[in-house]
Amino acid sequence: MAAGAGVLCKASRFRWLCLVRSVVATAVAVFAGVLVVWAVFLLFNPLKLQLRIPSSSVAVRRVSESGDLYRFTFFLQATNLRNRTSIYYHNVTIRLADSQEYLSLPPENRTFIATFNLKAKIFLSQGKEAEYILTERVGMKLNLSYLRKLLPNQTGHNSIDVAMEVDGFITDYGPGVAHRATYICIPLKLMGNSPLSSLFDESNAYCAPTY
Repeated sequence: MAAGAGVLCKASRFRWLCLVRSVVATAVAVFAGVLVVWAVFLLFNPLKLQLRIPSSSVAVRRVSESGDLYRFTFFLQATNLRNRTSIYYHNVTIRLADSQEYLSLPPENRTFIATFNLKAKIFLSQGKEAEYILTERVGMKLNLSYLRKLLPNQTGHNSIDVAMEVDGFITDYGPGVAHRATYICIPLKLMGNSPLSSLFDESNAYCAPTY
């Protein structure tokens, strides 16, 4: 078969076909090489997204006096550190825990005050920054005894130091690679029954990636 192809390419009328085949084969090889290099780069340099919590605080308010439904509100600033690709942070779960307990206990022994999924879509074009105000009504996966102490009624103001775990998946719109990305935001204040204006001070809590 190879000898036949060589004879075919020697014929002048088939030389253009051989040239096209060579160009296509070279292009495929170059494209495959670029994908391999890009995949290796992403493997060893996965940091794409920077997260911050402006005001370093999360406001929580009991929605009703009779029910165990709570509203968590906080700001989230996100920056795409990639200059050539857009990214999408999705399937994001937020977990709040007492900061001292979070830092002193192993993961399997930590007790979370609240766990909830973000409904917001965090999509960022290359090199862009965006700020989100996130409000989630949470009625499940709550440490009710903890929250009832923090919010004994609908008027009292209390606060505690907490750590926020932000866990989700980043999809890179370049090669379409997705990987898990977890951040720890600390120190934060979980503020009970505080006005939303308290979320507008100039402090920032930076979220450290753990992946």
